[in-house]
Amino acid sequence: MPKKLNSITVEEMLPFHQERWQLIMRRRSLAAKDEIVRELCGIAEKKKVTLYGLTNTILEQAIRAYEMGEDLPEIMREYSAIKMAKQNRCVLIPERIWYLVLEKSFKNKDALIKEAFHESGLWYGKYLSTILDDPASTKAIQNVFTTVFWNVSALDVSQAGNRIIVRCIEPNFTDSHTELQSTMLEGIMSSLGYVVNERKVARGLITLTLTKNLARKGG
Repeated sequence: MPKKLNSITVEEMLPFHQERWQLIMRRRSLAAKDEIVRELCGIAEKKKVTLYGLTNTILEQAIRAYEMGEDLPEIMREYSAIKMAKQNRCVLIPERIWYLVLEKSFKNKDALIKEAFHESGLWYGKYLSTILDDPASTKAIQNVFTTVFWNVSALDVSQAGNRIIVRCIEPNFTDSHTELQSTMLEGIMSSLGYVVNERKVARGLITLTLTKNLARKGG
């Protein structure tokens, strides 16, 4: 006769234990740095969710990013660029229409348009100086440029001694668009504390050589 345990037979309890054991076996342990765990605990407390739920949400989003062929750092860079564009009141417009409008406007009021692009560049530069961990990092600057100016075929930011070199290549650029792109880049770099020493601009090609603005630093 089956042995009774609190009026429940061992045979009756066995399926429950097997199911629980299988659940435990399906779980895995994940290791994380202490400071990250502390930050996650703080976020979970502020959001009034469990640490388990928060962690699983984060992992689910990481899996979604992987399935999209992206990774979370790339998505965060693109999100920062979109957020920056929204705060600067940017609007999306088809490239073909943009070129038509830009060409006509540039021919009539080129000085006014260039001033607007330069001021916009100054704003972007000030914004970047607040969100970048290291505004002097050429890699960080290039990551932002590549994300923001997604219609540019090649955009490189490199360092040569005490100089920063910005190169931009886009065969589809018109003369006016090339000039305005250079003006905006100069505005951004100016807000980041650089001054242009040499400027080479031809249709679809931009090369800017810059150095740190020592006078600004000293002031």
